[in-house]
Amino acid sequence: AGVAAAEAAAAAGAEAGELKLGERMRDEAVAKQVEVSTEAARKTPRRVVVAGRLAGAPTRPRTSPPLPPPMPVTQRQQQDKQQKEKARPSEAAAPGGGGDNAPEDPKAILVEATGSSGGLGQLLRERADRLRGIVNGVDIAEWDPSTDKHLPASYSSSDLSGKLRCKLELQRSLKLPPEGERPLLAFIGRLDYQKGPDLVLDALPRLIGLGCQVVILGSGAADYEARVRAAEAEYPYFVRCRVGFDVPLSHRLLAGADVLLMPSRFEPCGLNQLYAMRYGAVPVAHKTGGLRNTVIDFDPWAQVGTGWTYTNCDAEGLTWAVGTAINTLKHHQEDFRKLQLRGMTQDLSWDKAAQQYEQIFEWARMDPPFCQ
Repeated sequence: AGVAAAEAAAAAGAEAGELKLGERMRDEAVAKQVEVSTEAARKTPRRVVVAGRLAGAPTRPRTSPPLPPPMPVTQRQQQDKQQKEKARPSEAAAPGGGGDNAPEDPKAILVEATGSSGGLGQLLRERADRLRGIVNGVDIAEWDPSTDKHLPASYSSSDLSGKLRCKLELQRSLKLPPEGERPLLAFIGRLDYQKGPDLVLDALPRLIGLGCQVVILGSGAADYEARVRAAEAEYPYFVRCRVGFDVPLSHRLLAGADVLLMPSRFEPCGLNQLYAMRYGAVPVAHKTGGLRNTVIDFDPWAQVGTGWTYTNCDAEGLTWAVGTAINTLKHHQEDFRKLQLRGMTQDLSWDKAAQQYEQIFEWARMDPPFCQ
């Protein structure tokens, strides 16, 4: 029995020793694995995200090539530019003033003329500091209400009394009720999409609701011609339409109208608003192209401006601007008269435009060649 007990004790001790050896070997293996993992992590480069991608990762190809850097400006070019800026006439000297939206502003020209990077856009951007627009002139001898042979009465900025007679005679000739106090609106132009006659036709119910008479003169697309004829038949007391090209009637319209409508969807410059201002017909125009440069919004507090413009090119925008004009005509007659006089006394001649062209040629001689 004693021998059996001794053998059992020896077997238990051996088993316990094997367990301790196994645990020590396992601990050593785990420690070694941890050491190997730590060393591998130290040698592996960290993954850093830069601007939405992993550092060192290949970049995606660009969908379009980058724009070239701007051309360097030499010291001589900079001096020439400064000299030209001193000689450049101020924006306020342009017809109707200037400002950030005037076509003389290179940014406005780039937006209006290019719209995108296609075509001449890149070249115009590179030459933006040498880009300038010039407003058209008018023949002040032909478009002069004081000497116009087409009018039943002459008038001028010093005496507007003849304009009322021109209005009454126009109403009688068109078989409209001869009411001098009723606002008379005129539209003169091609009957096509650009000039916006459809906007006038869409706005007719509201314009008539303001108490206006509307006269439309022009020719163009057959569907527009049909619509204007239908408008006269629908509103015989308020609307007259003349389809065709009639220069004498256009003179009489400008002399008899209180307001000229210019709802053009786009307009490089426009001439009718210049003719209208010469005749004391205050323009209401969509604020686009040359119209926003020549028709400056009336400010009753500063007493500046030559008409009214609107930015939403639709019947609602046109109606809003006409409503403002009619409110001034009916309730602030002295302000409206001053508006007429500001338009009539502007220098809209070709002499002024020619001087600006001459200045452009002088600047061109000062500049070094753009390309060799």
